[in-house]
Amino acid sequence: MNPTQPIGRAIVRLGSMVLAAALSLSPSEWLNVSSGFDIPEFFAHAREELLRGGYAWVGVSAQALGVQLSPFALKAWDPLRYGTLLHPGDASFTRAY
Repeated sequence: MNPTQPIGRAIVRLGSMVLAAALSLSPSEWLNVSSGFDIPEFFAHAREELLRGGYAWVGVSAQALGVQLSPFALKAWDPLRYGTLLHPGDASFTRAY
């Protein structure tokens, strides 16, 4: 795999939680798709500390399973909102993160 080669067209979802006066950005989170849909594992456990500390949080729908391959994926769950998402496949997308 050549990291300088384009990975193709992708339209992905970034979810965020930001307080009006966020002091800094926490590490972004590659959302867990083990159950066939996006789960913000880190945010679920650290939410109170992140918000209390003034951090902004960003979750990335970075795997094809959570975007379009599972019956519980974003595109199946809400086609009007997420129907335009396009994932080029996990093999090429891992270089984008």
